[in-house]
Amino acid sequence: MKEPEKELIRNHPYFVKEMGTAFRLKKDNQIYEIYFDCELEDVYPIKWQNSSAFPLTIWGAEEWFQKLFCEVNELFFQRNRVRMITKDIRRDIKNVVHLTCIGEKKGKEFVVALDNMLQAVQDNERMEIGEEFSSLMEVVKEKLEKAGYKVTIIKEDDMIVSVTIC
Repeated sequence: MKEPEKELIRNHPYFVKEMGTAFRLKKDNQIYEIYFDCELEDVYPIKWQNSSAFPLTIWGAEEWFQKLFCEVNELFFQRNRVRMITKDIRRDIKNVVHLTCIGEKKGKEFVVALDNMLQAVQDNERMEIGEEFSSLMEVVKEKLEKAGYKVTIIKEDDMIVSVTIC
């Protein structure tokens, strides 16, 4: 079976080599590796790391790598769609949210704010997410609904005051 996500990496201009389930990419002094050794049910079935002098988070990775990592994940989940349906599993909420926000302006801040809001909702507390995140919340909502979730957003005075994901 063709694995388009791996072909995308192999054909990338910064691709260096394949080592089992790991794919190495290098640009200048930054070395990145993408790993495919996790289960479909994992929060992040595709992992990555950089092997440079100063380890990065995905938010600090170069833009080309962020984009490639997100594309690889999308292709992976598209290819495994039928398998996920037959196993009655959905893409993890955190996976959808984080990968939707990578590369977006204020993406990191939005992820933190949404995580805090979801925790506040669980604790029966109230927390607001500012108006500056409204457009990104709509993109995330669309992606979550595409992944099979029902998303309810409650707003008061242009502030998101509650988000429910089922």
